[in-house]
Amino acid sequence: MITRVADRQWHALDDDLVVGRGHAEHRPDGRLFVSIDAWHDAAFDRLAEAMPTELPAPLYTVVDEADVELTAGWRRAGFTIRRREWEYVVPTDPRATGLEAVLPPSGVTIVPAGQTDEGLLRAVDRAIRDEVEATVGWRSMPAEVIPRPEGDTTEVQEPNQAASALFEGIGARPMSGNLELVR
Repeated sequence: MITRVADRQWHALDDDLVVGRGHAEHRPDGRLFVSIDAWHDAAFDRLAEAMPTELPAPLYTVVDEADVELTAGWRRAGFTIRRREWEYVVPTDPRATGLEAVLPPSGVTIVPAGQTDEGLLRAVDRAIRDEVEATVGWRSMPAEVIPRPEGDTTEVQEPNQAASALFEGIGARPMSGNLELVR
């Protein structure tokens, strides 16, 4: 049995025991992402069938590229692979990147992430997103910064060889790959 326990949360129950959980969350770019945590395929499938009936399309999810079983579960639920993402470890020490001699433009100050004004950064991010969407569309951009609760991350689309070469040229190395699926 599937029960909606909150606005964007579902539980799969078996004899009144929770055997799976589903969650939906809007990302800052407005897309709605879903996730399911279930130990058994049957519970996963029940959640993946129930959640989309109560949510607006399109729905997105992200899975580790190496997790074949989870990818298969989402594909059974009608999701298709939209794009691949690579996660990189990026050195930030200018001595490690070879950028110590590069100075920022006049009037630009580079500060550690913990010393920034998050409100101003979000306002700039929103203005840039709106401008891009009004023209070529964000999906065509080579890189996108996605905020995360535990730190900043940059996602680079794999087909963008120039961005990948730039990252690798400053000592970045790919750590893992993710698949973004959509329904």
